[in-house]
Amino acid sequence: MRLQAAVVKSGGFVIVNIADVKIDNKVILLERWTVERGKAAGLIYKGLEHPYELNYRFGLRQGSAANEPVFVFEKPS
Repeated sequence: MRLQAAVVKSGGFVIVNIADVKIDNKVILLERWTVERGKAAGLIYKGLEHPYELNYRFGLRQGSAANEPVFVFEKPS
C-alpha cells in the first residue's frame, strides 16, 4: 500500500479488490491486513463498496456465484 499511497495524487483514491483466503484449515486475513496497511501508509479508509462479482473463483463449483469486497482509500489533500 505504500507504493499506491506514494503515486496517487492528493485527493485521489486507491481501490483494492481482495478477499481473505482459506488454505487447509487456516484463514489468511488479507482484508484486515489491507485496511491496516492502507492506514499505516497514510491513506484514509473510506469503507467497502459493493462487492465485486466474480464469474469464476478457483475452488468453486461450476455455476456457483462468488463476490469479493472492494476497499476504498483516499489520499488526504
